[in-house]
Amino acid sequence: MAQVTLRDLATNEDIVVPPEGFIFGRVGGDADIQIEDNSISRRQARVSLKGGQWLLETLAVPQGQKAPRPIGLQEGATFNVGQSEFEVVQIEEDEEEQEAAKTVMPPAVKGKPAAAPQASAAKKAPAAPNAKTTPSQSQQKRPAAAKDDAGGGGDEIAQKGFGAMFVAVPKGLAYYLVNVPKMLVNPMGTVKKTIEELPAEPMGRIELIGYALPSLLATALLGAWAGGLAALIGPGHVFSIMSFIPIGPAIGSVIGAIVTGFIFHPVLTWVIKKLKGESDARSRTNYFLQMQVVAIVLAVPSALGTILAALPVPFIGLVGLLLGVVASLVNIYVLFQWFTFFKVVKWFKTVLLVLGGLVLLSAAWGLIQGVISTVKGLGSGGGAAVVATNDGSGDSADSADDATAGLDEMPTDPEEAKAWAEKRTKQLQAKAAADLKKAQAAAAKDAPKDEGDSEPTEPKEPKKDTKTAAKDEPKPAKDEPKPAKDEPRDEPVAAKDTPPPPAKVDVAPITASGAYGTFARRRDTIEKTFEADPTILAKSTELQKLYSEYLDAAYDLDKKLQKDNQKKPELSKLNARLHDAELFTKTSKTIDQLAEKMKIK
Repeated sequence: MAQVTLRDLATNEDIVVPPEGFIFGRVGGDADIQIEDNSISRRQARVSLKGGQWLLETLAVPQGQKAPRPIGLQEGATFNVGQSEFEVVQIEEDEEEQEAAKTVMPPAVKGKPAAAPQASAAKKAPAAPNAKTTPSQSQQKRPAAAKDDAGGGGDEIAQKGFGAMFVAVPKGLAYYLVNVPKMLVNPMGTVKKTIEELPAEPMGRIELIGYALPSLLATALLGAWAGGLAALIGPGHVFSIMSFIPIGPAIGSVIGAIVTGFIFHPVLTWVIKKLKGESDARSRTNYFLQMQVVAIVLAVPSALGTILAALPVPFIGLVGLLLGVVASLVNIYVLFQWFTFFKVVKWFKTVLLVLGGLVLLSAAWGLIQGVISTVKGLGSGGGAAVVATNDGSGDSADSADDATAGLDEMPTDPEEAKAWAEKRTKQLQAKAAADLKKAQAAAAKDAPKDEGDSEPTEPKEPKKDTKTAAKDEPKPAKDEPKPAKDEPRDEPVAAKDTPPPPAKVDVAPITASGAYGTFARRRDTIEKTFEADPTILAKSTELQKLYSEYLDAAYDLDKKLQKDNQKKPELSKLNARLHDAELFTKTSKTIDQLAEKMKIK
């Protein structure tokens, strides 16, 4: 039976490998030969017999790289699996296969008999790059591994120049394009596979900078672009070029990548050492790459939530919150699994779980609050809202306020929205009538104090009661002629509790009439409606556009009014009147369109 005997040069133990082969890997996996070495994968290499030749195959291949060609093994050669070294002590061939190989003759060439081929096992295979082909060399003591360039762990990291960063940047971009979707689709499987295989080779400072730069740029650009899109599609429709070309965040990403590359290995090594754990350059590098992937994954729901929150659609903003909760769970899972792999103390993992739980509860609470707020904001349009009526009482304005506050938000159904708008208009009209009635009553009360009344009255006459006045009035004498019909007679004054007749209130404020009066009334009603319920704007992009046009024109005219008043402050009142007239000229059509959309007459 064919077999090969290998010797572990560290323990001097012999290992007999059958033809189907053995797999070499890290402790904790399903490898046949398990090695205490965190720098290798759980299925790192395999020695097996294929085509009559014993071969050493590399199974753990970094992503984006091709697997190296299998290496033929000979007696006396040595090879390494991680930090462990093995020697090929003896290769035993199958006698039946060897005899069959000797009896098979190759075809003759040009009439000359061909020589018998050697057994396939006797063929000389190319030596491995790390193989030592002489027994004397194989017995040499292995050199101690040099410390890496990051200064930690006693594991070797190849020193590379500044140019390696420019090679690492596109590699990092390709790595994230492949692994971010994997993390989004199957986070648990991706984390588990990465920890088991540790596919990435150890990286030094320069390479870490190159891999960190695409990740930090992606998170910064996602946040800036999301904010720019939200401002563009929001009520104001604001476009900012700096949101789409974020120079500041880009510079910050470059600085962050440089700092991260220089401090990552030393800081993480120190932390794990303080927590009584174990790590090496390979495991730390793979942890670094996976955390960069998680950072991008966390930035995706945040950016999506910012964009969706600008859309006037019920519950759409909760999608970003929900994705944020899922991303927080992924982050907690990744941290816990990796620090478990680093074999840190148990209390730290407990603290990590508690902190992660608090983050999760906070995110879940934000989601619940968002759901409650959205549900409260949804209006059915059929609420039992009380419409204030102008019954002449002094509480009509308060009733109108209560009725306005009692209305639900504008419903989304067109028919319900129409009914809602009519109710809102009636309420605002009732409130305006109540305010006018109060103003008239106050003006009538102060009327005797004004001079120049068309009908002068005695100072004490209004305080007399009609019955008392009738008794105290002197009767005319018999011989005294009766007053003519055309002669003015003293009329009885109304009692204090009787409201004054509207005909005598000539000091009430004069209301505008005609086109400007209609414009002013509609404008004030629109402003009061938006002030009472701003969600009306949030639910209609058309109203947002029209209202923005009005505000833009008003803002420009206000600036012009300020300049005019600064030049000639003595004409400030005239400037104000001209300002109102120009505002009417420029925005009357916009106000009419708003009133038509809101069913305001």
